[in-house]
Amino acid sequence: MDTTIKSIFESLRKLIYRVDAHIGNSGDAHLPATFERAGFLSAEDKGHIDMKCRYAQTLDNGTGNCLTLGAGIYISRSFKNAPNGVDDSLCLIEVTGAGQGLYKEIKFTWLSAGKQYNRYIYSDIDSGWLDEGWVNLTLLSGFSGYAIAKRTRCGDGVIVDIRYDVQRSNNITADTVIATLPAGYTLTQEKPLYETHLAFVTNSTALTTVGFVISGTKDLTLFRTDQDSSIARVLGHTTFIR
Repeated sequence: MDTTIKSIFESLRKLIYRVDAHIGNSGDAHLPATFERAGFLSAEDKGHIDMKCRYAQTLDNGTGNCLTLGAGIYISRSFKNAPNGVDDSLCLIEVTGAGQGLYKEIKFTWLSAGKQYNRYIYSDIDSGWLDEGWVNLTLLSGFSGYAIAKRTRCGDGVIVDIRYDVQRSNNITADTVIATLPAGYTLTQEKPLYETHLAFVTNSTALTTVGFVISGTKDLTLFRTDQDSSIARVLGHTTFIR
């Protein structure tokens, strides 16, 4: 009997020690799980919960490799294989996927610049970094206003969306270039894209039209369809797949 009581006492002592190690002998200090040590949850459970709660794991600066990180959310500086042009300020990465990294989506947020890049990996197919936000185009030919472009991945292609609203003090004439598309946003088809866009007659609320063409795969160009009116403002929207 004494042996049995002693064994029970020893087991109880060990149990109390383990419980105190987690919640503290005051009963109100829970030892949280970390990525190195398990608390009441395992370290793996800790990772899953943090990801569900959108809580990022902090990595040592310069140690995170965008292409080899496992599923999760990470924050650090100087990520390896980051998009071109990103500086050493804090950046956020979210990796989702399956197949032990063979199929995944990587979202890279350059926090200080407010820019986001996406990358899609499907077995041996790698999209490279895609800037899928709106990009400001540099206006040419004395225009003011804005011209912007955005590209969105669609299957094995990319949809390019262009919007503009431009004006200038002197009349818009034939073959006037508004802006030039950057690399990755240009036409890949052999034939130019022709459309008719809306225009405003100078010093009037009257409307007319102009021709719009993407010439040479990248130049956003206006040409006159109404030769009678003086035109100072043009706006339009077009999309194409490249």
